[in-house]
Amino acid sequence: MAAHEQPEDDASLQTLALLVQRAPQGSPERQRCLNRLVNGLQRSGKIWRGGGSISPDGYEEALQVTWLYFCKNIDRYDPELAASPATWFNSYLKFRIKDYNIAQSAESKRRAIAQWFNDTDPNGGLDPVHCIPAPDQIPPILEEVHHWLATDQSLLEIRLSQCPAVNCCLLIRRRLPPETTWKDLAQEFGVEWFQLNNFYRNHCLPQLLEFGRRQGYL
Repeated sequence: MAAHEQPEDDASLQTLALLVQRAPQGSPERQRCLNRLVNGLQRSGKIWRGGGSISPDGYEEALQVTWLYFCKNIDRYDPELAASPATWFNSYLKFRIKDYNIAQSAESKRRAIAQWFNDTDPNGGLDPVHCIPAPDQIPPILEEVHHWLATDQSLLEIRLSQCPAVNCCLLIRRRLPPETTWKDLAQEFGVEWFQLNNFYRNHCLPQLLEFGRRQGYL
């Protein structure tokens, strides 16, 4: 953090949120205010870190979903109900972490049942996993993200200095559901997981948020 960049307090964050709400939808002023709010919240140190209740990969997934929701729905923030945007942000983040943990538990049970069937079939019949209904179709927003990644050549030019083979396009794609873990990515490219994580937060996530704004999701 630069010496002049002091952490934002709750009052400052609330002021920034209200400025966003007052600015016209789609205006440069609104986007500038939203960028200031996002940067201020990131610097504030008030974002909940999960309290050890979720894996690092799960936390990153929940955090990304929360940022998208926060930017898209900032007009729903009500200072009468939540004194600080950080409180509102963390409330949604905790629900997404809970959802993630429930989904992980359900997936573990599904795999355990499939493995039990597989182990008890002496003839090695059809893998029961193949009999389990597939998830719903990919949501339209993910289809649009995949198309954007395939067509925006500028994303290929934003590279990780420690490993030029890693660029924004590649890392965003690999972190989309079903995401590759940071550990697996670090082993694949021969870098530390936190280097990939920092690159994603500082370079990839801003590109993804900007795409969301252009598409009208934020």
